[in-house]
Amino acid sequence: EIHFYAANAEQVYVADGVFGPQTDSDVDLGTTGVRWKDAFIDSITTTTNITVGDDLTLLSDGAILGFGANNEVKLTHVHDAGLLLNAGMQLQFKNANQNIYGDTSQLNLRSNAVIDLTAPAVNMVSSTTVAMTTPEVVITSATTSKPTLTIQNTHNGTTGGELRFKSDDGAAGADGDDIGTISFYADDSGQNQTAFASIVAEVSESLDSDEAGKLTFFIAESDGTNTAQTAALILEGEHATDGQVDVTIGAGAASTTTIVGDLVVNGSTTTISTAQLTVEDDLITVSKGNDSIANANGSGLEIDATGGTNIAWKYNHGTTAWQSNVDIDTSGTGNTYKINGTEVLNSNTLGSGILASSLTSTGALNGGSITSGFGTIDTGSSTITTTGLISGGSLDIDDVVINGTTIGHTNDT
Repeated sequence: EIHFYAANAEQVYVADGVFGPQTDSDVDLGTTGVRWKDAFIDSITTTTNITVGDDLTLLSDGAILGFGANNEVKLTHVHDAGLLLNAGMQLQFKNANQNIYGDTSQLNLRSNAVIDLTAPAVNMVSSTTVAMTTPEVVITSATTSKPTLTIQNTHNGTTGGELRFKSDDGAAGADGDDIGTISFYADDSGQNQTAFASIVAEVSESLDSDEAGKLTFFIAESDGTNTAQTAALILEGEHATDGQVDVTIGAGAASTTTIVGDLVVNGSTTTISTAQLTVEDDLITVSKGNDSIANANGSGLEIDATGGTNIAWKYNHGTTAWQSNVDIDTSGTGNTYKINGTEVLNSNTLGSGILASSLTSTGALNGGSITSGFGTIDTGSSTITTTGLISGGSLDIDDVVINGTTIGHTNDT
């Protein structure tokens, strides 16, 4: 052995395979001001700290940094990949409640407060699902007309993305269950956050294999004091009736529904429950689509008479004429009845066109008088019978029978 002394005390010694201090933890290699240049050592074991003034390099692939008395936490170098923290261990930040760790199936990022991601853009790529368990997701922006939520499908096909509301409480569904709501809030004049509109989807019929849905659009309305949301548009599917959806538009008898453009109604019955119906068009067409006049038989207008016979004005193809099942009475004495623009009848007189025409036959005339301007009366071979007196000017007649005696010329008396 070789022993080295300083200040009359043995400091280090050299023995077979050993270069060490005489006393444990007593001798330094170098000082803070004068250091050894390089040290080439197979391994180092220390019971206290290691201070490195510059780089610390682990040259071997698969090198491991172990931590703890039991070496239970390890960072392993993975060649050309990175560092591997052993299973079940965490990288903790500030306290044990803020950490990153991985298990056999996932990487976990956990905090007992806020996880703040700040970057010009944050990209997440998931081949299957991004799942969040939280009571609320808030997206905030101070930029005009932002934030924007975009669902973009880049697949070259005919299908698109989907925004899905899913209700699955682990129990059987029931009629009236809400599925999801889209609400629209804004400040009122008092800066109170107010719900001005919402869209609610719900279960109308939950019966297995006979399900039907309901979608309601709510709009805020006020009575001048209180504001509440009222259903303005309701779409409800019929159950046990294939292909049928009921629609309710508007709320309140005095509300107004405006349709800009044409309205096409396809169905067997259209019911209008209103006190007054106003139609701007000059022509109303009924029984549209008939390919012949005969098929229009029975078309027209009918007034409901509960407890009695409905009042009707209909086309009768048997007579090719309009037919009414009640009297027709004009509203004023000055009104007339016309055919093709010609007056034929008013309240008390035949029209002038009728009086100037030739009547070839008529029924019994039981009243009135024949005045001097009437003209010639020609009865042909028919008999004129009277029980009264015929008076006036001269009579030019032949073979008048008076009390059984025939008078044949003017000299007979």
